[in-house]
Amino acid sequence: MMLKPFSFYSGVAPSDYFISLVGVMGFLFFFGGYVLSLFKFLFKKTALIITDEGFYDFTNVASAGFIDWGQVKSIGQRQDQSMTMISIQLHAPSDFIEATRDPIAKFFMRLNYKGSGTPVLLPMQLLHIYVDDLESLLAKRFEAYKARTASS
Repeated sequence: MMLKPFSFYSGVAPSDYFISLVGVMGFLFFFGGYVLSLFKFLFKKTALIITDEGFYDFTNVASAGFIDWGQVKSIGQRQDQSMTMISIQLHAPSDFIEATRDPIAKFFMRLNYKGSGTPVLLPMQLLHIYVDDLESLLAKRFEAYKARTASS
């Protein structure tokens, strides 16, 4: 098949060259997806790291990286279709988006902000914890941060 693209000739595909080009593009696309999947499988990264100063978000394409507790306004749950997420409301979401260096993450953060009112959403697919438990854990750390900063 690869050597004889003319065997697929139809009225839709105008030439052998076109059929070969589509075949090569399809191969490159799916091979690229395979390599990316293999890379993600072999070099796993922790999706969410919670510290006393803030948390590191690596849960999706629009991952925010490090978010300081001082930037957080509130923490809650959000249900979109069949997916539950943790919604992190920020004091200055537009400034946070503009400070992001990764253009792909910035694009998806803008989409999140327009659709849900916050650029930071933590989807639960990669996190091996119940959404209520994660929300409680984040809220406890956030409250501890507020208590520390209020007393100093």
